[in-house]
Amino acid sequence: MELSQEQLEVSKAFLMKLIGLGIKAELIRVEAGPVVCGYHFKLDYAVPINKILKKSEDFALAACVEKVSISRVEGEIVIYAANRNRALIDLKSYMYWFCTNKKVSEMQIPIPIGVDTLGNNTAIDLIDQPHILLAGQTGSGKSVFEAAILSCLSLAKSPAELKIHLVDTKTLDLPLFRSLPHVINTIETL
Repeated sequence: MELSQEQLEVSKAFLMKLIGLGIKAELIRVEAGPVVCGYHFKLDYAVPINKILKKSEDFALAACVEKVSISRVEGEIVIYAANRNRALIDLKSYMYWFCTNKKVSEMQIPIPIGVDTLGNNTAIDLIDQPHILLAGQTGSGKSVFEAAILSCLSLAKSPAELKIHLVDTKTLDLPLFRSLPHVINTIETL
């Protein structure tokens, strides 16, 4: 397995931290994504996962990364760490994938999610998950995500297939979408 310099440094830091905790481990593979890498370790013996989970801040500090997330997957642990150099995700190429993908076209109400940790394009069907709660701090991209959802939906479904009711109490995020033929009602005050 060919690792970048950053992946090599981070995986060594994680291995040293595991050794420091008295845990023998072997790096099995690194799943590299545009924003996050998953470092898969095979442990020498059964270790209570809580012993490792409680040390997530220590792993982040050891590897000089903002934060890590640790999970157990089929006999191994995976430590996810944000890349120092994160790749941009291109909305144009994502929208092309969204509008031409066979699985997405079979969904009744496809919702664009973006890319997963490995950089694979993803979407969900709103029929399988009838509610979405979109939350986050100011400037985290909520309005961009709303615009991406409406843009992708209006490209993937015709006005005969999809009707949209807009509720935009701030009248900041959705004015551009009022003129879509899919929009049958816009509520701006409650």
